[in-house]
Amino acid sequence: MNRVLLSSLLFCGSFTSNVFAEAAPQNQAGINFIKKIYAMKISENYLNVDLVKQNSGNELKQLISRRDALELRYPGEMCNWVRNLLIPGNDFDVKLNQMKFTVLGNGLIRAQGVNFGEKFHIDYQVQCYGQSCKIEDIYDPKSYKTELISIIRKNKCY
Repeated sequence: MNRVLLSSLLFCGSFTSNVFAEAAPQNQAGINFIKKIYAMKISENYLNVDLVKQNSGNELKQLISRRDALELRYPGEMCNWVRNLLIPGNDFDVKLNQMKFTVLGNGLIRAQGVNFGEKFHIDYQVQCYGQSCKIEDIYDPKSYKTELISIIRKNKCY
């Protein structure tokens, strides 16, 4: 009986260490992915590129497209969702080398920085398959997906 229990514990221990060993590279891939997005955002080469949409998973990308289609139906109006998701404010002076990227206990990746003296942080739900990652949701502080769904359900631009 003790031999079976000991074998079970050893198996569980090796399984747990393998899970953590696999999670570490995925965490690093997610951090590198979010850093890359911020590097592009700060670069002048990507000023008119929707980096969130471009780097989103299928569900989030579809929600953004539906929101964009709604916005096109109301030309000239300022929609209440128009805002910079990656860096708060209308302009930025963020420096990538001064930002901090960490994995939270719940698996979200937090990007922290300072924009014109104001501290900010934004959390990203990222799904990685090897080195290929996609944004699944953004929390600032609430879910961006939930915000998009609400806008689409209202079917209006304010």
